[in-house]
Amino acid sequence: MNGSSLRRVITEIVVIFIISIFAVTGGIYLSSFHKAEREQVLYISKFSDVSGCDRYEKLTTPILDNYKDIEEVYIGYDRDNVPKCYIVDVKCANEYGQQMHVLVGIDYESATLSGIKRISDEDIPVPISDGQFTALKESLADKRIPVAFTGNTSEDDSPAPRNEVVINGLHDGVYYAQSVSKDSSGYIDYVEIEVEGGRITKVRWDAVNMDPTTEIRSKASLSGAYSVSGLDWATQSYNICHALIEVQDPKLLNMKSDGTTAVVDGVTCDIRQFIKLSEECIGYAHSGYRKTDYYADFDVVLGKLMRGTAESLHLMNDDGFIVVSFDKNIAPFEVKNSDGVVVELKSIHDLAAHYKSSGDDKDQQGSGDKDKPDDVVPDNDSKPDAGDGSGFVDGGEDGVIDPDSQSDNSLIDSVDDLPMSEIASYVDPVPGAGPGSQLVLTCINTCYKFMKDYLNWLV
Repeated sequence: MNGSSLRRVITEIVVIFIISIFAVTGGIYLSSFHKAEREQVLYISKFSDVSGCDRYEKLTTPILDNYKDIEEVYIGYDRDNVPKCYIVDVKCANEYGQQMHVLVGIDYESATLSGIKRISDEDIPVPISDGQFTALKESLADKRIPVAFTGNTSEDDSPAPRNEVVINGLHDGVYYAQSVSKDSSGYIDYVEIEVEGGRITKVRWDAVNMDPTTEIRSKASLSGAYSVSGLDWATQSYNICHALIEVQDPKLLNMKSDGTTAVVDGVTCDIRQFIKLSEECIGYAHSGYRKTDYYADFDVVLGKLMRGTAESLHLMNDDGFIVVSFDKNIAPFEVKNSDGVVVELKSIHDLAAHYKSSGDDKDQQGSGDKDKPDDVVPDNDSKPDAGDGSGFVDGGEDGVIDPDSQSDNSLIDSVDDLPMSEIASYVDPVPGAGPGSQLVLTCINTCYKFMKDYLNWLV
């Protein structure tokens, strides 16, 4: 091969290489173009129920790292490339682990809701029917965020009786009571109520298990490890607690002799422990005997019967519950009638009062005991959480207010950790869908918190 032939070969190779580069680049460009088109078609189809924009772009911001419930955020544009809305993909869970996954459309200028759509892919879906979700969605249309519930429900459809009574003489604070013996499944029931403005505003009924590897009853019911007839136990507990908030007096829940009630929709389980412990808590609220006092008296009883305290006996679990059953030491708790038949069991408070009045609380309580002073200042924020370390905060109760009555003593300070002064809109709750309705509002208010941080909104 002479020099001329070599130059011709090299030239052909260079030309072919350049053509190949153009071909590959063009192919990549065309492929990217078609991919972008396909992506937009997918977005438009996916977001059609919550927005009518012509084009969407995924939002990238480090602020999203602070919002673990938000999966993705998009900005929607019209055909003139003017931003019109935000689309937020958000999944929230309540204290029982039940989930709600929705797409939320928010108008770019007015911060009103352009639409909301449920994505039914939750691991543990919160109970709410398609009809109930549609009713809530319609009531939320064009509402400005954030949102809270009013106190209005339909008399006919209400899941609890409406004949509320006023229990006079209740002191504000957190009150607590638990069973002194375990049930057949090893669970120890407890009830905690919070009183604000002289009214019961929060109620929690749950149970811890003697087996430390077993979840609290509400979570066990959702995972299938604990079952009752009808709805799962966690939902039934939620319903009965909200019924008590509504009527205030446990007697109005009309418990029958078999421990059931026919006046609270969706509750078929035995509520005897709930009624007993809630009445005990209300009695404590009359005297201002708060949860901290109860725990101090628990140590008095443990000191007498087990020669130690909850701490020294290692009975306090990581979530702050004293996990102990007195089945083997039940005699001191028994109250007998004239025939010697046990008719009831004393409470921790009553037995501790007996020991203190007789001087028996001075018994040795074991090394490592740290006696609590009698004048301990009650910590009204101290309360057992849902078992996940997050603390028990029920936005459902937080959101039940009457916006027309500023003197209503059921008003409290926040909704989903947002100050009441920021709430822009109110909607009526959907009858029979308390947990689901509340989670929808929590999702919406989570979007508001993000938007407030992202846009540096001033309120």
